[in-house]
Formats: sequence, C-alpha cells, structure tokens
Amino acid sequence: MNRTPPRNLFNSMTLRLFVGCVCMWAMYETEAWGEDVKVPSYTLQEIIDLTLTHNPIIELGKGRIDEKIGEELTTHAYPNPEFSVQLGHGQVLDPRGTSLFERYFTLS
Repeated sequence: MNRTPPRNLFNSMTLRLFVGCVCMWAMYETEAWGEDVKVPSYTLQEIIDLTLTHNPIIELGKGRIDEKIGEELTTHAYPNPEFSVQLGHGQVLDPRGTSLFERYFTLS
C-alpha cells in the first residue's frame, strides 16, 4: 500500500525548505562569521560635537531664538500709520430716491 502524504503537509515542507534556504543565504552574506569588525571609537568631545551638529532639537531652539529676536525688533520699530479716504455718491433705499454724498475716512 503506497500512501502519498497529504497535500497540506507537502506545502508545509516546501515552505520550510524555502525559508531555511533563505536563512542560510542571509547568514552566508553577513560578516559575523568570526571576522574582525572594527568598531569606531570616539572621544567625549567628538560625541558632544556630533550631538551639537546633528541634533534637530538644537536647530529648532536656534530657530526659536531667531524668531524672538525678530519679534523684539518689530516691537521697537516705529509705527507706520495708514490714512485712507473714500468719497462717492450714494442713494438712500427710499421710494423718494434721495441721493447724498458719502465720505469714509480710515486711520489704522
């Protein structure tokens, strides 16, 4: 009596074989097989310099300082008032049709 394995078992074994081959290929390509890998070392001053150079929060703080300096300069600037005049004929919405001369003065 010759029995073939169930189809799900065959697919499961194929999948396991494929995953195993991928894992072996991935491990073969890494340099972790006992080779000496040089790890860079830094002094404390180099770490501080790198932090100050590449930290986005510090750049954000510098931007906020510049913003506040600009606001201070704006508050000490001389005011620049504007004056405008508008003139024209107008008509009252009345059946008698009375017209008048309209004037608008604006100071801001």
